[in-house]
Amino acid sequence: MDEPFYPDILERAGRQPREFGTVHLHVEPVLRAAEGTQATARIWLQGAFEPMTPAATLRVIDAETREELLCVPLPAMERGRVLRWTLPLTLAASARALLFQPEAPVPEHAQRVRPPWRLFDTLEMTSEARLAASPSADLVRLGSTIAFGSLATQVLLGPRQPHLVEELRLKRHAAHALPDGFVAEIIEGAPPSVEAPVSEVVWEPGQKFDPTRWQETSSPGSRQVRCECGATVPRDAEFCPQCLGSLAGAVPAESVVEAPMAFAPVAFEPAPPATPEEDLGPRCPRHPQVEETRTCPRCGAFYCALCLPDALEAERTVCPACVERDTEKDPVQLRRALMRDMAKLHGGLTAFMLVTVLISVVSNLGDAKQMLDVGIGGAIIVLVYGGLSGLLALVRRPILGWGLFVIDALFGMIMLSSRDFIDGTAILAVAAISFLQLLRAGSLAKSG
Repeated sequence: MDEPFYPDILERAGRQPREFGTVHLHVEPVLRAAEGTQATARIWLQGAFEPMTPAATLRVIDAETREELLCVPLPAMERGRVLRWTLPLTLAASARALLFQPEAPVPEHAQRVRPPWRLFDTLEMTSEARLAASPSADLVRLGSTIAFGSLATQVLLGPRQPHLVEELRLKRHAAHALPDGFVAEIIEGAPPSVEAPVSEVVWEPGQKFDPTRWQETSSPGSRQVRCECGATVPRDAEFCPQCLGSLAGAVPAESVVEAPMAFAPVAFEPAPPATPEEDLGPRCPRHPQVEETRTCPRCGAFYCALCLPDALEAERTVCPACVERDTEKDPVQLRRALMRDMAKLHGGLTAFMLVTVLISVVSNLGDAKQMLDVGIGGAIIVLVYGGLSGLLALVRRPILGWGLFVIDALFGMIMLSSRDFIDGTAILAVAAISFLQLLRAGSLAKSG
């Protein structure tokens, strides 16, 4: 990467991070006293964007009951500092896991200072064979057909001979969808005695980082577990670094660490079978039924084509939240949005005129000539408006919008002069709204 990013200290320290807005976060298993309600959470924090919003907070929620236990402001992590935050808690005896939800939205002018931590999409090269004719042979056959006809071409050149063509294509495997918070289990132990949140600097720019120091002070919950692929990883990691699979329900691997290097069979409890939801892979949080999920290159969020139904395919490069942030400050995007709304308005007008044409045709069933005239004239108008509305929705150019406004004004006055007050009034009303939209688009063009 060309950007001068700070190093990922959490990953080097063996604490697999997760990105939430402007922060990277990892929570060790929560230590609760064997008797009593006192507990302590150790939270590792590093900044992903600068500057951070001063209103960033951390919510602590019971993962089962969804009851909020605590909401505290996050400590400052300016200039790339990495912190280990010790947070005192009071927990019920029935609590078994906690959900830590940071609320740290990315400010408008913030810049990324650490690479995003997420499971990236992977690409696979696949080949596909198909029958196709040679382009040069097709040109010769086309020229011969034009000059001599198809029958003479068959006699001269024989039947068309396709050949096998192998095409290489990229197949995208989307990354795993991640939950909206960091889940940490609660284990029995001896929590450190703290009465208020305490933060400790793990690393700051210019300082040499020693990961062995922090590995020695890891919590008792950081024992190793065995993934289904056979890799041994820390217990408090969420995903296996080898196969990128979830470690939910992974088998403890203490016996693997202590046992001698031999191939004797070791009894492990079988991992619980994967649920259908786990096999589905990533899903868009707004449309979980869509299989084709994309990853926003700017914020790392998942989205799909249904999230941006009014956007062109070339514009669907970031998630809806980033599009909204761009649209609020980009005059070009605002102009295109105005033209899109104008196209929708004329699409509704087209549907309205289609209904009035059908009613007019039905009302003239006794007069065949009048019914034919009304039907043909109405069909032409509906087709013209439908085609222009679709073209405006496709190109979204103000010049086409002004042309459509002129057509609205002419058709509206013609309808009123021919005593068609319903259609004429509707068309002139649409023309007035379009005029205001075009004036707004013109002012944006001057400011942009």
